[in-house]
Amino acid sequence: MDRTKLIIALALLLAAQTAAKADSRIAKFCSPDHVREIRR
Repeated sequence: MDRTKLIIALALLLAAQTAAKADSRIAKFCSPDHVREIRR
């Protein structure tokens, strides 16, 4: 059980990191005003 939880935690961390990287890439492509609209 503990090993499964560890694997899930690692997978979630990796997913969060990739999402954060994708967000920063999108933010760079879009104008600041457009990004603000999306985040509302």
